[in-house]
Amino acid sequence: MKRYKEQKRERYLTTEEHQRLGKALDDGRSAMPEAVNAFQLLLLTGCRLREIQRLKWEYVFLDEGIIRLPDSKMVPARFSWRECDRLAWRHHAG
Repeated sequence: MKRYKEQKRERYLTTEEHQRLGKALDDGRSAMPEAVNAFQLLLLTGCRLREIQRLKWEYVFLDEGIIRLPDSKMVPARFSWRECDRLAWRHHAG
């Protein structure tokens, strides 16, 4: 059987989609704060779901603003949430 060949796609949220997503996350925070926080980490770092699900405090360096993931498929396995946060706020502001 011949398999369908997928083509790589790169798509970004529109301003309207970004605003709707932000509102949905804000609305869901009181009911599911852990899920909202995890989803924001996924969005802001580009980590894989399993990497966030298995994240341990020993991988988080608050003083540096860095998450270092062992055995990550991403190179480098280092994510700065300060930089991600700064970019997210700039995009959110508009």
